[in-house]
Order: sequence, then C-alpha cells, then structure tokens
Amino acid sequence: MADIMQQIEAYEDHILNSIGTFIKTVLGLPVYLKDKPFIAPEKPYVTLRVITSDNSGGWGQRNKLENDMFSYFTDNKYTIEIMVYRGRPMAAMSYLVSAFNSLDELKYQTMYSKGVSYLSSSDVSQANTILDGDKTQLRARAIFTFNTRMLLEDIPTTPIEKVNYSIHSYNGTYADPDPLEYNDHTFVYVT
Repeated sequence: MADIMQQIEAYEDHILNSIGTFIKTVLGLPVYLKDKPFIAPEKPYVTLRVITSDNSGGWGQRNKLENDMFSYFTDNKYTIEIMVYRGRPMAAMSYLVSAFNSLDELKYQTMYSKGVSYLSSSDVSQANTILDGDKTQLRARAIFTFNTRMLLEDIPTTPIEKVNYSIHSYNGTYADPDPLEYNDHTFVYVT
C-alpha cells in the first residue's frame, strides 16, 4: 500500500491552504492552523481548525483501475472552525462570511479551481476569552462547511495470469446430488 497517511495529510494541508489563501486575500490578516503551535501576534489574526470530516458513509466514493494502479475518489464534507482574534473580530468575521457568500471569482481562483467548494456557514458569534482575570481578548467564531474531493492512489496491482473455474451441470434439477458433468477449466491471460 502506498503511504496513505502522507497522502491524507497532504490532502488536508491542501484544503486548509486553499481556505487560508481566500481568508488572507479577503481580510489581509495572517492565518494560522490552530492545531499547530504558533506565536500569536499582537495584531489581529485568524485561525483555522478542522472540526469534522465526513464522507457520507462512502456513498461519494468511486474507484478506477488505470495504468495497473487503483485510484480512489472520495467526496468529503469538511467542517472548519474559523476564529478572528483582536481588533474588531465581529466586524471582520461578518465581512468574511459575506465574502464566502458573494466573491465568486475569488472563490474560484483560491478554492474551486483546487477542488474545494464552500457550502455554508453558521452565524457569527462572540468567543471572547478572559485572560489573567481582568483582561478580555476579543474573538469571533463561525463554523464553515466545505465540499472536497480526495484522490488516493494505491500500489500497482498484481497482474492476473490465470483463472481456474469449474462448471457443474445437473441432471434434471438443481437438487440432484449427482452432477451429470463436471469440467475444470483454466483461462490463461496472454500479456
């Protein structure tokens, strides 16, 4: 099996980079992955975090054999938490939700052309946090849903050289325990 985990991590990084590029272009703020360590800047910034990934129980999965390798296509739905920190986060997040709903050309350039499509978002909510007992860090939060398509490629398949099979012919009915004829056959594939 090919290194599937490496392919999946690259796939998820691709999704987050596409979404992050859209956000950075719209808001002009630095974008960080919440799951990875980073030093929070003193100015406003944005974080992304994958909440859920759903492939609808495999209903969106297809596979094909090409060049002696299996390719698996899976349509996934990703739920991403996006948070804006510092400054006026509610205004920035409201603008971001509007941008996801309206800036079609920018969505095409940064996401759709890369296999990531925006579906919906939640309402914007405050997510302020109290720091050190008396300081409040202003935050805004919204949950976004995206459709994606994943392609995983497997190792080359083993060529089939021959197939053994038998034909049973029954005398009269299928319930007859003594077959009239029993033949062994072999298909040999010429490569």
